[in-house]
Amino acid sequence: MVESFFNLIEGSKDPLKLAVFAMGCFTVVIMAMSARSAGGRANGVRRFPIIMAILLSQVLFCHNILSQIVFRPEANIRLTEIEIFGLVLSALSVSGLTYFLSVRPRQQLGSRLAGGVLVGCYTAMAIATSFMALPRSNVTVDYAVLVPAAAFLIGVLGFIHWTMVLRRGLKRAVFGMVLITLGLTAIQMLLASTISIVPLSTAELNHSGKSVLWLEVFLAMYSVLALGLCVVMGDNPRQHWRRYVVSAVLVSIMSVSVFMANHFSLRYASVHFELSRLVESLNAQRSSLYLKSLEYSRETDRESMSQTVPSDVFRVMQAYFDTSIQIDKLIANEGVEQQVRDAYLAEIPGAGRKANQSLKQEIAAFYEHLKYTFGLQSKPASFTEVEQLIFERHLSSFSNVIISTARKASDIQSMIRDLVLLGGLLIVGFLTFGVFLPAHRSTINALDALEAEKARIYKLALCAEHTTKGIVLTNGRGQITWCNDAFCNMTGFNLSELEGRTLLQATRTPKADQAELDRVFGQLRAQKPTDIEVLACRKDGSDFWLSGSITPIVQDGSIRQVVHVLNDVSEERLMRDQLAAAQAESERLALIARHASDGMAILNKDFTIAWINPSFTRMSGYDLDDLRSSPTLNMLGGEETNKDDLADISAALQAREFCSGEFLCYRKDGSQYWIEATHTPFFDEDGSFAGYVIIHRDIEDRKALQLELIASRDELAVRVEERTQTIMNQSLELEKALAAERELNRMQTEFVSMASHEFRTPLTIIDGVARRLEKRADRWSPDDIREKAGSIRSTVKRMTMLVERTLDASRLSSGKIKLTPETFNVRELVNEVCQRQREVATNHTIQLEIDNYPETLFGDARLMDNVFTNIVSNAVKYSGESKFVDVRGDVEGDYAVLRVRDHGVGIPKEELPKIFQRFFRASTSTGIPGTGIGLNLVKSLVEMHYGRVELDSVEGEWTEFSVFLPIESPLETGVLVASSSTEAESEQQSFA
Repeated sequence: MVESFFNLIEGSKDPLKLAVFAMGCFTVVIMAMSARSAGGRANGVRRFPIIMAILLSQVLFCHNILSQIVFRPEANIRLTEIEIFGLVLSALSVSGLTYFLSVRPRQQLGSRLAGGVLVGCYTAMAIATSFMALPRSNVTVDYAVLVPAAAFLIGVLGFIHWTMVLRRGLKRAVFGMVLITLGLTAIQMLLASTISIVPLSTAELNHSGKSVLWLEVFLAMYSVLALGLCVVMGDNPRQHWRRYVVSAVLVSIMSVSVFMANHFSLRYASVHFELSRLVESLNAQRSSLYLKSLEYSRETDRESMSQTVPSDVFRVMQAYFDTSIQIDKLIANEGVEQQVRDAYLAEIPGAGRKANQSLKQEIAAFYEHLKYTFGLQSKPASFTEVEQLIFERHLSSFSNVIISTARKASDIQSMIRDLVLLGGLLIVGFLTFGVFLPAHRSTINALDALEAEKARIYKLALCAEHTTKGIVLTNGRGQITWCNDAFCNMTGFNLSELEGRTLLQATRTPKADQAELDRVFGQLRAQKPTDIEVLACRKDGSDFWLSGSITPIVQDGSIRQVVHVLNDVSEERLMRDQLAAAQAESERLALIARHASDGMAILNKDFTIAWINPSFTRMSGYDLDDLRSSPTLNMLGGEETNKDDLADISAALQAREFCSGEFLCYRKDGSQYWIEATHTPFFDEDGSFAGYVIIHRDIEDRKALQLELIASRDELAVRVEERTQTIMNQSLELEKALAAERELNRMQTEFVSMASHEFRTPLTIIDGVARRLEKRADRWSPDDIREKAGSIRSTVKRMTMLVERTLDASRLSSGKIKLTPETFNVRELVNEVCQRQREVATNHTIQLEIDNYPETLFGDARLMDNVFTNIVSNAVKYSGESKFVDVRGDVEGDYAVLRVRDHGVGIPKEELPKIFQRFFRASTSTGIPGTGIGLNLVKSLVEMHYGRVELDSVEGEWTEFSVFLPIESPLETGVLVASSSTEAESEQQSFA
């Protein structure tokens, strides 16, 4: 069963099978839609549905053959013409028997058994088809599975046919037919899995008949015929044109199909026969060239190259080359079978000199061998006699493949001849059962309908004479040709007075609504039926309202007659106008009450609720049933409702007096809301009390606004006080900011003054040395000149450092400074910085202890040079009279720590937090040159390396700066050190 299912899926990929299946599904749906009316009566005589029987036989036959093709080996399936004809007749017999039983509902047993008979006969036909389609074989049947499963399916499908197809509506009939079709497919799968047919080797040779392709094309033609019958079903004589059109379409389809199939088969055969001719010609040229190459090889003296190539060799070689090119072009043609193309292009194991060489490559290799043999190329190309024999055998095999493939075209032409004959027979059958018989039946039905129409007209005449409504017939010009007695009594005219006059001339009054008359005439000109209600005039001049319908009778595109059915509706019109006025007033009042924002209610005279509008329900949460079950005042009142107000309302109601006021009410959910209530009594025409009209207006927003105003007043006072305090605080902050700005301006002024002094001093030194050098150059020795030049160089270096420090501070403040991190030798950098300071400050002692300091770190060496130079130069500059600077390096945890201590002026404790601010200088630095930007730059650069700078000092004794740098820098690892500050992270992100 599983194998059969996979065969079904594989077969669904064939487009021809899919087309047959789709047409069969359409036919099944049409059959299901027509199944309810298939057993109708014509003139009291039950008729047999011939077209339905043909459609059912087509479904059974196509489903049977298609299932055999899908579930059985296609190569073994063959059916002769007699077997096919027998299966078609069997399918017609089964379908005829099924409808014979189905269209006789009085025979209950026959109707119930119709579906079972259908499925059982189909099963027998499927078993017989399996034995006919396959050759004589060894048959194995699994009766233990086949018999109970088949009986079960036959019973189930018969029940579906009885309950869904014959007894239910259209949708269930369609669904039932689909289920039956699926059940027949399940039966075929069951037969394929339980009946094993293994063909004998000798039987396959003697098994003849039509191939699977022939059967599939025949099924497609049969299905097209069924579709044509589906289109032409019906007995309407005005639809005969459909039958003629379908007949013409079927003939056209068959003609075009035969022409196209014949054209493609001839083209198919011509391509393959031409390819076969070229291969034979190539083989002959190969043999000729091979013999000439052998003869040439025996006579040629390779040493002297004295042998001359015969001229006919070049001609044959050119013909060989041209033939191979033509073969390549034909192989690329779309009309060539893939089998032929594979035989030419696929690699042949063991072919020629190489195991993976194709026939195309062998042809080219032989041509290369010829060119080498006849001296047309110097590259060696050998082709042995064994290879020649294999090459010849491959060419012969390829030619045989082409010829066997080309013979298929002859088979296709034979199939076309057979199918043309069958197509003609099918079209004759279609014309018989789809055109001539239905036309004959529709003619008889038309005659019967004519007699019935005469009887109907007589009955209509009786009704027209004795009805109370006026009936008038007018011709195409509007002139009255006939009217009944009711119309004469209605208008006061007799028929002789009305004949020849128009209806408008006889009954028109100046008071008639001209717009209504224009509308009616417009509808008549458009040849559409219409209604009319207009004021008319009797013969005595009295007016009355005329109402009814006007129906034009159109023939050949023009109005031949007009039927007027009219009635006197004067009394009805008067009552309708009064009713319309009352309804309009009622609707206006209802509209006001329904869309009013105020809640409205009506109390009966016994003070029970008679009606409430939607706003009352939305406001209170109570519906009409809730309010009727309990007194209204008790339901709307609550704990905080003023009891005196409720007592006043009750007293006013009892006194039938008007009352109003503001009240606190409770909704159904217990929430509170305020209303402004108005209770107005109303009385009947005789003055007796009838009830109260109650209007509740929700004043919750008004009450909330009052409370909000009070709260706003208090809040405003608080806000004024808070705003006053805020203004005072802002004033103090502004004064602080102004003081800070003044301090910053002062420090910037000092910075400019100090920077000017810092630049002026080295320039003065350079100028002085240059003047002395200019005056005494002839008296100074080379050593003196070198000494002065060194002084100039040290002064220039000092200026360069000052400029670099100023530029770095500017870049840092503008965010344009960039890191260029790399691994650098930090111990060597510290040594170099200290050595430079020793050269500049020869009178100072710089003690260096950095043996425990890391040798290398990851960072920007240029910027770290700036950091170390600033700290050491500051220590030298502020060391005072001690002139001693201590530089020590060590490792503390994850950080490399460099500490620089001087024993000089120190920094006051209160100024330590400000020492890293830009332009700030300690009070103890008075008289010592400096700009106030060096330490700010140091702190920023160290934090850019995810480090920190610490400061400790005792005024007048010593100052120590400690630079902490991470040993594993986040610049290299991407992992921040736990103790790195958030400020450093953000600053690094801004500069990176």
